[in-house]
Amino acid sequence: MGTSIFPINITQWGLITEKLARPFSTGYLELQSDDLNENPKVTFNYFKDPRDFQRCVQSMEIARRAIELKTFSGFRDPAFTSFESQLELTLQIPSGNLRRRHLIKGDLSLERFRMDTVITLWHYHGGCQVDRVIDPEYKLMGVESLCVIDGSTFYNTSRINPQAMLGRYMGKKIMQQTN
Repeated sequence: MGTSIFPINITQWGLITEKLARPFSTGYLELQSDDLNENPKVTFNYFKDPRDFQRCVQSMEIARRAIELKTFSGFRDPAFTSFESQLELTLQIPSGNLRRRHLIKGDLSLERFRMDTVITLWHYHGGCQVDRVIDPEYKLMGVESLCVIDGSTFYNTSRINPQAMLGRYMGKKIMQQTN
């Protein structure tokens, strides 16, 4: 077993994440061709609207206050002397975010941390809204034979995955229509 790069036992480590509900910023998806094997171009436009960035920084401040509470002290590893030391460890963890990270010891602002660690996790939602991109039957507007049946049809969802239920419901509905 190799040596860990982390100063703590990461099998006993937790991570606080946030979800920005109903962001003001919007991105877009472009098809590169009609070849189904070619990936589309996706532009997320994180923080295009500065209100989203500010909301994320504010949520980090709430996390800081929570972690620094005396009642939370039993859950902190002694290796962490400050909230900033926890942020610095987080910056060392591979995340899939290709932005350059700013590992500046002692000079890490919540703004810089948030910009360096923004990433989309779990299930995309909000990109194919009913009556904007798809019709009420989940057919892509302007394309008769293509349905979009996933979490992207929801403007906002909880942290659970709605796709399984929607897929089952729409699958049954489509099968009834074709029989």
